[in-house]
Amino acid sequence: MDELDCFKQQDSLSQLTDVEKILQQQLPDPVLQQLRSYAEMQGWNVLQVVEFALASFLDRDILSFAPLQDIQTPGQLKEELACLNIQLNATRKALAEAGIPDPTFKIES
Repeated sequence: MDELDCFKQQDSLSQLTDVEKILQQQLPDPVLQQLRSYAEMQGWNVLQVVEFALASFLDRDILSFAPLQDIQTPGQLKEELACLNIQLNATRKALAEAGIPDPTFKIES
């Protein structure tokens, strides 16, 4: 990690602690506790929860918390793709053994 990355990380952490201080001063304890609980459950920090809440408030059609729980990581997507490729190859082999032509086609650009 170079100095610039280290500075950015420190700046981000100080920004986060500043936001936490403001929230502690301005929000009732039960609300702050719920923010922290939700942040921990999602694996986010409190600032991210506040940003998403504000974005959702400003434009309800663009952002929702619910779909975020269904997002797969790149590793999960790669694993799913590998499984799908195995299934596809097995299906192609079964079709070939049964004498049925491969129904897939390629789109030419």
